[in-house]
Amino acid sequence: MQLTRSVRRHAVLQPDAVASRSHGRTRTWAELTRRISHVAGALRELGLRHGDRVAILALNSDHYMEAMYAITWAGGVWVPLNTRWSIPENAYGLQDSGASLLIVDAHFAGAADELARQCGNVRAVIQTDGVPGTAGWLAYEDLVANAAPGEDARRGGEDLAGIFYTGGTTGVSKGVMLSHRALIASALGVSSFSVQ
Repeated sequence: MQLTRSVRRHAVLQPDAVASRSHGRTRTWAELTRRISHVAGALRELGLRHGDRVAILALNSDHYMEAMYAITWAGGVWVPLNTRWSIPENAYGLQDSGASLLIVDAHFAGAADELARQCGNVRAVIQTDGVPGTAGWLAYEDLVANAAPGEDARRGGEDLAGIFYTGGTTGVSKGVMLSHRALIASALGVSSFSVQ
């Protein structure tokens, strides 16, 4: 059970079908797969190794989905930060998870700038849309355009896929470590309720 298998399968079976629509952009499965492989290649060029953590602080978009799959494709573990948390709370998540890379959209550029200053473990920030808000940050679309495509690491089963932080209502938030199998089982469970 691999999270990336569904993307690869759709790219073969229906490459020209629409995979995503977001912010006026439409991508086919072939385009989505190509973009994911290039971002994964860029993450590896930035030093990402199997099991390394990459945090995402962004609103829902096609870039978010691509980044999530690219992290997995590169063999990394994605850490979705909470868009409603304060900077200290997200700094805790970054430090606790050990994330070395941060992917951010323009909406959270200000917060990401402060997070990068506070968290010494973050060695690179990638901004998904527009020109990066801070000098030295990387532009997501430049990675898509310029990085060599990376091979799918094909991690799956009980391999760690993501670290999801709890609300912390009874204390400090805990990072819940979920495997590929757990995330796929959860998705299948939810989809069985949505079928009418």
